[in-house]
Amino acid sequence: LHSYAAVLQYDGTAYWGFQLQPAPQGRRAKPTVQLRVEQALCRATGQGRQALRVQAAGRTDAGVHARGQVVQFCCARRQGAAPLLRALNALMPPDIRAVAVQEVPLDWNVRYASRKTYAYDLHLDPVADPFLHRWRCHPRRPERLRLDAMADAAALFVGTHDFSRFANLGPDATRKSPVKTVLSYRLLPLEGGARLEVTGTGFLYKQVRHMTGALLAVGGGSLGADDIAAALAGGERARSAAQRNAFRGWQVAEARGLCLQQVVYAPWSSLGDLEPAAGGSGVVLAAVEEAPPGPRGVAA
Repeated sequence: LHSYAAVLQYDGTAYWGFQLQPAPQGRRAKPTVQLRVEQALCRATGQGRQALRVQAAGRTDAGVHARGQVVQFCCARRQGAAPLLRALNALMPPDIRAVAVQEVPLDWNVRYASRKTYAYDLHLDPVADPFLHRWRCHPRRPERLRLDAMADAAALFVGTHDFSRFANLGPDATRKSPVKTVLSYRLLPLEGGARLEVTGTGFLYKQVRHMTGALLAVGGGSLGADDIAAALAGGERARSAAQRNAFRGWQVAEARGLCLQQVVYAPWSSLGDLEPAAGGSGVVLAAVEEAPPGPRGVAA
């Protein structure tokens, strides 16, 4: 058995997220990125979908994009990385592309990343650009957004906090720790807009979209930085069912502005740097960090 990792880029507009969705009885399965990748791998390797065991570093939601998604799969026979890369891109839809493929140790796990970076892109011209609507959120009254206030509030998220108020927590919320570490949160200029870029060791379900929604509320003046600080301080109290369903003071930001930019693995994961395919975007599968040997990353 041989294990492989690949870096994927995709436009998530047409898909019900990355992860497979159960098919209603008598109907076709909903289109997901994982389904299309598995279908291409089946044809490229001659294996069944169950044998491939496809997993991803991050299970992006419906409409969310990726420039640096990492997936792992198994093959019974050794595959050449370059031929497999070409075959995948020939067999996948044009809105999904593999930019790199590498064989990895069997005990390597794609879900144990040391950090992930997401970007949320905003289009801030008074009139929405129809050619950007798939990839950028156009907030209401963008000319009134106070970007300086948003940047100041974003800094409050940096550090280790209980993010219960900034996530969709299901009934099994007690099984997964809501304490996460945000390493950086920056507001960067874009032509005609701005980008909110956040890096962390891991994120809760819809955490990035909740944080973005809160920052947009700060920019619009309906919330202040003190409200963000209070929500972070009250994370533990938000784990009850009543608090989970209560209005937090912001709307969850829509999916289309969000993109998984990069997934990084620590050097002790036994995975080296992966060069992108010729003509690729420069996305790498693993960036070597200066870190001592230790646990194999933080589960996604």
